[in-house]
Amino acid sequence: RRAVQERKPPASLDEVLRNEGSRISFYRYCKNKFAAENIMFWEAIDQYEKRFTESGVTSREIQLRARAIVERFILDGCEKEVNLEYHRRSEIIQAYNRSDEEGVEPVFDKQTFRAAKGDIFNLMNTNFFAEFMLRNGDLISSALRRIPAADDSDAVHLTVT
Repeated sequence: RRAVQERKPPASLDEVLRNEGSRISFYRYCKNKFAAENIMFWEAIDQYEKRFTESGVTSREIQLRARAIVERFILDGCEKEVNLEYHRRSEIIQAYNRSDEEGVEPVFDKQTFRAAKGDIFNLMNTNFFAEFMLRNGDLISSALRRIPAADDSDAVHLTVT
């Protein structure tokens, strides 16, 4: 009788994004596919959402961070423009247009980018993740089993351009 070898399912995109090493590998893969702005946007929103639970963070800081995200990833023709559905982009730009450059008027909240973050996650999962795992799956799955995901205190965030 042959022993049946139990095989773990491949890593999910969420697992890859939560682990520093695999996230960087996925970023490099996306960069080679001219799609690095997607993972950079996802991470910028992830960090934005975490700011709401940090002590000492002012509303002004959150508003300014939100404006920076819109300016970098959402405005037409911006540096790292992501591909969002028209209505999603319009909602965020309307909030941006109601905001002020000093960040005094609280227009953006924790939910502002949540749907857009989900859309980009789905785009990465559909368009890039399967091929990434085909090329790197064994290595990534092995690394994820050995190395626990970094907690928020020691996570390394992508700041590469």
